[in-house]
Amino acid sequence: MKLQACRICQSYRGTPVIQDIDLEVDEGEVVSLLGPSGVGKTTLFNILSGIDTPDSGQVLVDGEDITGRAGRISYMLQKDLLFEYKTVVDNIALPLVIKGENKVTAREKALEHFEQFGLLGTDKLFPSQLSGGMRQRAALLRTYLFSHDVTLLDEPFSSLDAITKRQLHKWYLEIIHALQMATLLITHDIDEALRLSDRIYLMTGKPGRITDQVTIERNGKSGEAFETSPEFLAYKSRIIKALQC
Repeated sequence: MKLQACRICQSYRGTPVIQDIDLEVDEGEVVSLLGPSGVGKTTLFNILSGIDTPDSGQVLVDGEDITGRAGRISYMLQKDLLFEYKTVVDNIALPLVIKGENKVTAREKALEHFEQFGLLGTDKLFPSQLSGGMRQRAALLRTYLFSHDVTLLDEPFSSLDAITKRQLHKWYLEIIHALQMATLLITHDIDEALRLSDRIYLMTGKPGRITDQVTIERNGKSGEAFETSPEFLAYKSRIIKALQC
């Protein structure tokens, strides 16, 4: 599945917030959206997910116009938003229940993915009994069950400590490659964007615009080998300079 935003514009009380946003994410690709706070990244995500309708422009999935239509694209917010009074399996199965599955069938379908998402043995636990990393795994699986095709992630790893975050990054890349999801990720962490992304869009200005695009070429390097390479530092330097403009 391919996600496209075409000439998206949005204003708030007469003040332009984002203008002429064009971007695309291909199947199996991880693309990050980097930019300062207040530039309009969340506004854009609300439009891509169908929560809001833009003043102008289109949102396409495989060429189909889904502008203003919620429920077509998965959207995971910064907080995991797990219901503390529901078990892990019932939290994860919720999108299927909302779509009309009975609870028993929804639980069975959710449990089929527990091993792949590293959640075996947690189905009858409650969210308060999970570590931060496990809560994010549960939230990511719930997001995946909402829509297998395109996922929007709004700073999903920001609440985790550095070690857990790195572990989850490695795991999430493995999941993405296995499931071939298209992922668009908001982050304020340049290292995270470089670690995870195939491409990075830089969003700056008021109103917010896409002002640069960085394609990441790893030249066969991964993990620590890439993160300590001259190429990584060059990408980081380029992004810092662009965001300071």
